[in-house]
Amino acid sequence: GFGLFREYGYNSSSEVVKALAKTGIPGIRLVTREVPVEYDTVMTVVPQLWQEFKPDLVVHCGMNATARNLVVENQANNGSYCAADNRGIVPKQGLCCKISPQNEQLRTCFDLTALTAKLKTAECPVPVDTSNDAGRYLCEFIYFTSLRISPWTVFIHVPPIGEPYSIQQLACTVSTIILALLEQKRDMAKSDAGSKRNQSCHDIGQGQSKSKENELILARSSESSSS
Repeated sequence: GFGLFREYGYNSSSEVVKALAKTGIPGIRLVTREVPVEYDTVMTVVPQLWQEFKPDLVVHCGMNATARNLVVENQANNGSYCAADNRGIVPKQGLCCKISPQNEQLRTCFDLTALTAKLKTAECPVPVDTSNDAGRYLCEFIYFTSLRISPWTVFIHVPPIGEPYSIQQLACTVSTIILALLEQKRDMAKSDAGSKRNQSCHDIGQGQSKSKENELILARSSESSSS
């Protein structure tokens, strides 16, 4: 989850991630980090965390003050980052990655339409929507940074706490999202069609991770054989 930013006295994403870290998820090893709302820090910390933990899944969370439900973002863009971060800094040329085209757009490997359909049957306490616009600020910036490393990444926008959902309700639903995503990844690997998509995602991830220029949840299933 992200830390404090702009005029807000708290960041709901950080509070939800802290609650999730306390309760945990059965069968899942969670590593959580609060990331400052700073472009330079994102570009340094995110690749380090991927390299250190080699997670099955990375879930970024950020606050959306106008949202009422949880929102899972489909994609992130490389350009048009014009708003200053907490240090008053704006990326050069408004780019996340200066060696990539300004209009480059990366998408998560997960089928978020299938995800939201599954969540509707899971009786989650908070509704979950999808979006194609992550906001062109630190939320989208960190998402693009991770997607260049691996497409096994999602970004979740979290609404303000108590408007109307509690921290516990939000954390419970994020936990369900994580489990559903890991299940979807396993299912893709098992099926013939899924294997092709899985390989495609792997190839994309390999291509995205070649460049070194460029509050976080790192989730690894206990069923995974990865180190």
